[in-house]
Amino acid sequence: MGGIKLGTGTFIAREDAAKDLYAVMERLAGIGYDGIELLGFSGRKPSGIRAKADALGITVMGDHVGAEAFLADPDRTVADHAELGVSTMVIGWPGGVTRSPWRAEHREMIARIAGLCERCLAAGIQPLFHNHGGDFGTVPAHYDAVLDAIPGMAAEPDIGWMAVAGVDPIYYLEKYKDRTPVIHLKDVYFENWALLGDKDHMPEARGHKERGSFEFRPTGYGVVPNALYAPYYLACRPKWILVDHDMAYDRDPYEDLRMSLEYARGLLKVSGG
Repeated sequence: MGGIKLGTGTFIAREDAAKDLYAVMERLAGIGYDGIELLGFSGRKPSGIRAKADALGITVMGDHVGAEAFLADPDRTVADHAELGVSTMVIGWPGGVTRSPWRAEHREMIARIAGLCERCLAAGIQPLFHNHGGDFGTVPAHYDAVLDAIPGMAAEPDIGWMAVAGVDPIYYLEKYKDRTPVIHLKDVYFENWALLGDKDHMPEARGHKERGSFEFRPTGYGVVPNALYAPYYLACRPKWILVDHDMAYDRDPYEDLRMSLEYARGLLKVSGG
C-alpha cells in the first residue's frame, strides 16, 4: 500500500472509550487497524496508553485537543503528547466552527492557534486542522481561512463532511496536496442535500425524510464517491488514511469499522496505493 497506514478515529466508540479505552484499543487492534486517533486520554495516563499500544502492536498516531484546553496549559499539553508519542495533533477551534463573518476576534484566535502550532512543531508533532460540514458556510470558508493563515498547520480533510457541505473534495485535496498527511474517509447517505439544514448536527435517529434521509454509514457503503477521489488521495502522499463515522445506530460499531477497513484496503489496492 505504498507505505500508507490505515487507522480509525475513536469517535464512534466514544462511549466505550470513556468506560475502558484499553478495551477499545484491543478491539480495534483485533480488527486489524494499524493505528488510532484519540479523542482525549479517557482518564488514562499518556505513558500507559503508549505502553498498551506497543503491547498491541498498533500506533496512537494522533489526538484531538480543543484550543481552549491547549491554551489553558500549553506546556503540559505538549509534554503529555510527546510522552504519548503521537506524530499529529488536531487542534479544534474554540466552540467548533464559526458561521459568522470573519471579525477581529477570529484573527486574534488564528494568531493564538498559530502559537500553539509552533509549540507542536518544536516537539516534533504535526498540528492538523480537521473540518466539519459547517466549516464551509462562510466567506472565506473557515477551512481555508485557518489553513491559509497558519502555514505550519497541515490539513486533515474529512471527505464525508465535505460531501455533506456540498463542496468539492478534489478542490481541497489539490489545493493542500503538499499539506495533507492524514485523510479521513467518512461516508454518509442522504437523498436531498438541501434538507440537511445544520450540517454539523445530524439527528441521532436515522432516515428522517424532513432531513434528507441522512445517516452515517461505513466507509464505502454511502454516497461519497471514494473511488473517484482515490487518485487525489494518493497524490497527497498521506502517511495515514483514517476511516470512521459518527453513529452506528442499531448496528455493531466494531462491525462497521471492520467493513470500513476492508473497503479501504480494497480501495488502495485497486488504486495502486
